[in-house]
Amino acid sequence: LGNIGNVYYNQDQYDKAMEHYQKALTISQKLKKEGEVATNLGNIGNVYYNQDQYDEAMEHYQRALVISKKLGKELLITDNLESIADISIKWGQYEKGLEHYQKALTISQKLKNEVKVAEILGYIGGTYNNLDQYDKAMDYLQRSIILHRKLGDDINAASDIGNIGYT
Repeated sequence: LGNIGNVYYNQDQYDKAMEHYQKALTISQKLKKEGEVATNLGNIGNVYYNQDQYDEAMEHYQRALVISKKLGKELLITDNLESIADISIKWGQYEKGLEHYQKALTISQKLKNEVKVAEILGYIGGTYNNLDQYDKAMDYLQRSIILHRKLGDDINAASDIGNIGYT
């Protein structure tokens, strides 16, 4: 059911995605599959986020984060920290957002997940740019560009270069 929800989500059919994610959540709770519960909570949070319902999204991401930490699922922890940071930034809580991004970055570096590291470096750079801390923004964005290029991800490298243009 969760995979069907993903198909609807990727087609921006959020109502149908939500319906499938909710069903998948109910089943995973009944079966006491905590990892799947956390994943489904995060997916529901993503639907709310994309519908600009940030309070509901935050609630689901925080619940997913608690379960992910309990299970030691570091990739899920990282995803939820990023999502919580994104909402914090939307709410203008830049310092709180940076704190969550930094935690996600530390875990991603520990996991040697270079794709995530590059992504988060870019987010941190953009956040510092919003705070008018241009030296820090440049540092993080340049590190992100280098890593994106190393990974052959020219699209995100170009995006980071564009962000430097705003710095």
